[in-house]
Amino acid sequence: MTVKNILFLCVANSARSQLAEGIARDLFGDKAIIESAGSIPKVVHPLAIEAIDLTPFSRRLSISHLDQNRLSFSFQIA
Repeated sequence: MTVKNILFLCVANSARSQLAEGIARDLFGDKAIIESAGSIPKVVHPLAIEAIDLTPFSRRLSISHLDQNRLSFSFQIA
């Protein structure tokens, strides 16, 4: 099976895309490479951090979509 690359993209990458990434990582496991990024990344929202703390997902760094150019994504979800 081919591993899929999935990118969740939003403006700030401070809440929804972070949570979507965490949920997708939990659902897909090692069957997909899951990333999130923002076009104008901001600091991750404190409530998103609280929600993330309730999951196995731990990344709290908001990154630019420009940093994601190293991968070719099968799906980009905005």
